[in-house]
Amino acid sequence: MFDIKEKQIKDALEKMYRLLKENEEGIIANNISERAITHKMAEYLKISFPQYDVDCEYNRNYDMGSDSPKYIQLLTEEYIKQEKSRIANFEHNNATAYVTKYVDDPICCYPDIIVHKRMSNRDNLLVIEVKKDNNNSSSNDIAFDYRKLRALTKSKKKGGEYGFCYGVHILIGVLPEVKIPLKEQWFRDEEEYSEKNIML
Repeated sequence: MFDIKEKQIKDALEKMYRLLKENEEGIIANNISERAITHKMAEYLKISFPQYDVDCEYNRNYDMGSDSPKYIQLLTEEYIKQEKSRIANFEHNNATAYVTKYVDDPICCYPDIIVHKRMSNRDNLLVIEVKKDNNNSSSNDIAFDYRKLRALTKSKKKGGEYGFCYGVHILIGVLPEVKIPLKEQWFRDEEEYSEKNIML
């Protein structure tokens, strides 16, 4: 499980970006839907991960039954702020007292792209959420994507259902010119790290 290193994933993403730039810049510049873009991204990722399945909007959780959708429980931003404050201040007493209070109801989840092995949650390698910078998405929409990526990358040791090894949020620039990607934010075990702006 997870014999793929982080550098290999980053190399695969860079290859995907190059192929998108070379072959698909037209569909991005013409404001084609995010689903069309993520479909091409998945095709190019598959080249680097032949031993994995690469799927768009895959919403099945076979560990819970063959027809069970992917559900996630999202931590509210208020909980995340309090939890970070608790850790920063070493307030360990009653650490879980407000956990359930600040967890949203479960929602059905359709990740934009996942690199995994179907039929189980044992080899969930990478989950990707994508946004275009001209789709009128508010900062709240991107924040919601971040919350999904935190939930999907939460380790099973911490009670996570899926335990994706890595999560990446990709922002694609469309106007005034195509930039693939405009911004890339990585996630691992619920935490954000390795934020960078890349313009190829």
